Amino acid sequence: MTIDGVMAAILWGGVFLILYTWVIFPLGVALLARVRRRAPLPTEPERWPTLSVIIAAYNEEASIAARIENLREQDYPADRIEVIVASDGSGDRTVEIARGFPEVKVLAYERNRGKASVHNDAVLEASGEILVFSDAETLFESDFLRRAVSHLTDPAYGGGAGDYTFRPLGSMGESENLYWRMEKAIRRAEYAAGCLPFTSGGCFLMRRELYMPIPPHSDIDNLMPLHIIASGKRVFHASDAKAYDVTVADAGTHFRKRLRTAQRSFTDMVWFLPRLWRAGAVGIIGVVVSHRFIRWFTGWLWLLVLLANVALVAAHSADGGLWSVLLAMQLAALTFCGVGRVVERQRIEWIPMSGLARAAYSFLLAITAFSIAVLRAARGQRIERWTTRT
Repeated sequence: MTIDGVMAAILWGGVFLILYTWVIFPLGVALLARVRRRAPLPTEPERWPTLSVIIAAYNEEASIAARIENLREQDYPADRIEVIVASDGSGDRTVEIARGFPEVKVLAYERNRGKASVHNDAVLEASGEILVFSDAETLFESDFLRRAVSHLTDPAYGGGAGDYTFRPLGSMGESENLYWRMEKAIRRAEYAAGCLPFTSGGCFLMRRELYMPIPPHSDIDNLMPLHIIASGKRVFHASDAKAYDVTVADAGTHFRKRLRTAQRSFTDMVWFLPRLWRAGAVGIIGVVVSHRFIRWFTGWLWLLVLLANVALVAAHSADGGLWSVLLAMQLAALTFCGVGRVVERQRIEWIPMSGLARAAYSFLLAITAFSIAVLRAARGQRIERWTTRT
């Protein structure tokens, strides 16, 4: 194969993979969900199981009281709910405020070790048949626990999550919300098709007997769904169980959040995929690769496409019409992302398509964060402790 052939193969292969992870796979799984619908209708159990709601908290004095009050409002039988606030070395009034609620079990760990270690220790103190993991700033609808637990009436399911809705903070939050709505639509389709391997950590619940201690650099919403599947159970997405949180407020926070979550997820999933293979969950591995891994490599794929395109234009300067058009399209897309950056930083609203430009800039930030996250994970860097929520 000639050099031109290699460059063309890189260009078209990269374009295909980018389109596959962002367009073809989501459409394909949506079609599969219509043809192969496996998600059962949730039914209320004859006896409501006992629950342990675990809230890992670090310096959450501003929100912990409202979080506990929100759990008090659940229409689930109160005598079957255990609320555990596990403080990861908080230096503020989180523990003091939580102890003001007599029904709450407060675990005040002195050292900041990270959410994974706190979850592992809190589970040892929990007495519920079902473990519910949540965050201090997440809020549940009053029927969340009842609706979510109803999905576990079917013994085929080992765990799952409710339906997270993010309330946008500012224009960057609106752009992130657009990404999240797309993500939820894919997860709903995967659940309907019987191949969902993802959950949301702020509204995640699972059967206690399936819990396994996780490494310090991990998070429950990365490993537990895969562990549930490897154990022979399925994962659900409870669209009828509503939970709420807020989005990021600015571009810097958005970038750091995407970097952190992608780095943790990439590390966890690479570590766990061999076990899925041994469990014979080949289809789930395909979903993880299609939905997550290729998406995380979008930035690197685009860079390869761009470099290959430049090489082809240089080699065919006289007759490279197609290559020149493709390069112009890529440069126009990057320019549009740059416009979005200006619009976001200067809070400009009068420019036509300013909202779309912000969304493009948000997308570029996300895939850049993914690219750096992959590099850090490949170098063995791990995230264990957190010092801020984002």
